[in-house]
Amino acid sequence: MRYLIILLFPSILFSQSFIHFKQDSVSFSNLKKANESIFKKNEEISIKVKFRLNQNYPNPFNPSTTISYEIKETSFIELRVYDALGRFIKLVDEGIKIPGSYTVKFEAENLSTGVYFYQLISGEYQTQNKMLLLK
Repeated sequence: MRYLIILLFPSILFSQSFIHFKQDSVSFSNLKKANESIFKKNEEISIKVKFRLNQNYPNPFNPSTTISYEIKETSFIELRVYDALGRFIKLVDEGIKIPGSYTVKFEAENLSTGVYFYQLISGEYQTQNKMLLLK
């Protein structure tokens, strides 16, 4: 079995560094020592979040559920639903959204019991959650 692993690190710390992959391990070499002013103990590193996808409710659901999300800056979004095999089921919401909170209702009366995934895409960013339909 092969995996594609993509690691993103701040270039100030890892320029000219090497990452070695073996069957059961990963090792790093030639790492530059981190400047202590960059990382401090017990300090959270904040990441600029473009949007947030909340857990649907109710979950499990039958026959409908509510999906909510928040947008931090104006952007074009798509909210898609897939089945457990990764097959596209439905485009639940799409369009240019201004900053704010949004709620959509997902109707699943014609779908069978199972796990489904809903994915929020905005430009190069995407996130997903899973939901369970019980009939």
